[in-house]
Amino acid sequence: MNDSAIKIGLVGTCFTDIKGFPCGKYDPVGRNIGKIEYHSGGVARNVALNCANMGYVVKFISMADSGGSGDDMLEELHAAGADISDVLRPARGGSGVWMAVMNDEGDVAGSISQQPDLDMLESHIRSLGGRVTEGCGAILLEIDLNEAVAEYCIGLAETAGVPVYAIVGNMSVACARKDLLARCRCFICNRAEAEKLFGHSLKGDMEAFRDEVALNAVRMDLPQLVVTLGGGGSVWFDRSSEQTGFVPPLETDVVDTTGAGDAFFSACVCALLEGRPLDEACRAGTALASRVISSRENACRSCADFIRNREYM
Repeated sequence: MNDSAIKIGLVGTCFTDIKGFPCGKYDPVGRNIGKIEYHSGGVARNVALNCANMGYVVKFISMADSGGSGDDMLEELHAAGADISDVLRPARGGSGVWMAVMNDEGDVAGSISQQPDLDMLESHIRSLGGRVTEGCGAILLEIDLNEAVAEYCIGLAETAGVPVYAIVGNMSVACARKDLLARCRCFICNRAEAEKLFGHSLKGDMEAFRDEVALNAVRMDLPQLVVTLGGGGSVWFDRSSEQTGFVPPLETDVVDTTGAGDAFFSACVCALLEGRPLDEACRAGTALASRVISSRENACRSCADFIRNREYM
């Protein structure tokens, strides 16, 4: 653990991921023989583990069911150095469940998500009050928990004078409350999520795509916007410099794409917190995502000092 690292407050959910991998080519309408695996997951939990493993002090504010898989996911976070003292442990409703079938190329062919009890999470966060931001240099927020939680956490961060970095879940709050995104230092999403946010599909060559991202970022008054393109790299816009750019992907042997966006977000934000420019931060995100998709894990386990040593350069 780096004693001088920025302390990060991370607000979001924990999930148990149930993933099916076919033996051979996946048949979407037939029976598939394969392997079923259980992993600790969830957007916020994945980001918390990535950041802790990179050497950052993480205060995780969430819920996880008591016993069983809840114990396992929190023990992993604790072992990585994350502070889990503000994780609520109800008997049920604390953890979500995500069930997915992967195709033979490592991409999600179909999925169903069972959400945790978000009303319970909202009550928990409100009971913590100022402890959410206490001692933190930044808040990383899973913004789609619900509108009330998002607005409350952003308000706490503004009062404490710390920046908020938003990652999406299902786009429900992001699309309904674009004004909340404008109060975040940086917003990161993928292409499909960006198209929902913009209200139309993105077409044309890369130059037209960059222009469209910049135009919409200015229209929504977003300080920074990053749109990831899966295997196509990422496009970024920084309003302070009025610059936009493209970061290419890395050649990777893909095993499982689960957690790629969470890894990108983790490294990109941590690089920004270290004062790196947005284009370099996107390169960091690309490199960590490449590590994650080359394994069946949802987060990167061996990435200590990844940002500090600029291993992505």
